[in-house]
Amino acid sequence: MILTPIGKIAHQYWLDIPDHFPFVVLDEFIVMPNHVHGILSFNKPGYSGGAPNTFGPQSRNLASVIRGYKAATKKYATLNSLEFAWQPGYHDRIVRLHEFQS
Repeated sequence: MILTPIGKIAHQYWLDIPDHFPFVVLDEFIVMPNHVHGILSFNKPGYSGGAPNTFGPQSRNLASVIRGYKAATKKYATLNSLEFAWQPGYHDRIVRLHEFQS
């Protein structure tokens, strides 16, 4: 696939996520004509499992990472007069990796 100018920015900004969120490890991803698929791993030192949902400021979580990525990409498009819009929200799935002993 040949990426459009904004597709190239979406690709580069995805690669830049760990520069802004050092606890995020990128796995596979692909920029599609009208959306992005990607797998992110979170590697937070001292984190030992799930936490209950809470209301309040959300930072250093999946929502903040995606919000930052989408905002940066949209800002680039706006500043460069590129027609572009994200779908509202995002769809996520949790993929849990288990180590198996042989």
